[in-house]
Amino acid sequence: MDFKIKIPKTAVPWLVGAGVVTGGAVIGVVTLMNRSDPPSPVVENSIVLSILDEISIVKGERKQDVLILNPSDNSYDLMITMMDESGKILYQSDRMQPGTSASSITFSRVFREDETAVTVSYDCYEGEEIVESIQVETDLLQQ
Repeated sequence: MDFKIKIPKTAVPWLVGAGVVTGGAVIGVVTLMNRSDPPSPVVENSIVLSILDEISIVKGERKQDVLILNPSDNSYDLMITMMDESGKILYQSDRMQPGTSASSITFSRVFREDETAVTVSYDCYEGEEIVESIQVETDLLQQ
């Protein structure tokens, strides 16, 4: 099942299926909840994601300090792909096991000054099969 979700620019809601987790979301049948809603316990075989609502980058640089992670509560390996408005891949992580992260990434090119958003795809794997693929439009803040 694939989901394409646009995160509101004003506040990032939790994306929820089986329950909410601090710093991410359990994804199943996706509904939106406010941050003030109480968290629910994580269930077995949960998809737990830490969704990027914005990415801050330094203008003119390909290598950037951007934290991406696969929360330890996630039951699946995760691959993160960032694309521009035309769908061209700007960055793709290796498959990350639960509990792993990367704090520095290198984009395939320098961003244009007029670029204000990227699409981030969160692909959850079980073995070689994608269990879920979720795409989120994410603000790009150039400093």
